[in-house]
Amino acid sequence: MNRFGQLYKLFLGFGFLLFISIGQAQDCPVLTLPVDESTNVEITSNISWNNVPGVTAYIISLGTTPNGTDIINRLNVGSATAFTPPLGLPENTRVYVTITLFLLGNLPEITCTSESFITADVVDPPACTTIRSPLDGATNINVGSLIN
Repeated sequence: MNRFGQLYKLFLGFGFLLFISIGQAQDCPVLTLPVDESTNVEITSNISWNNVPGVTAYIISLGTTPNGTDIINRLNVGSATAFTPPLGLPENTRVYVTITLFLLGNLPEITCTSESFITADVVDPPACTTIRSPLDGATNINVGSLIN
């Protein structure tokens, strides 16, 4: 979990010091499903993390390298704390999850350290379908025919 300390700008003027806060201490979320370093994660699994108070939106990136975006590139999921990749995840692959935080008050976004898991190896191919109509080998089929 990253911890970003409070930052201050120091202004000297009129014989006194003025401290202005330009950032707040902020925790990064932790993956709750799958947990960091999990193995054999289903390729259809959703990804969830704990809520972080003060965050107005989360941006999720998924990749095959730390901070990678080759699976999902900086998708804003709003205030949701879960995400299901619409096309699933690649099989037998280490997937890195990077969450970026949008904070209240237009503060700079915070990119958290990537967490990762390894997806399962899909050994069983999906069941094949059988076309009932038109019949296998049929000829002279109208292009407007229904296929079922």
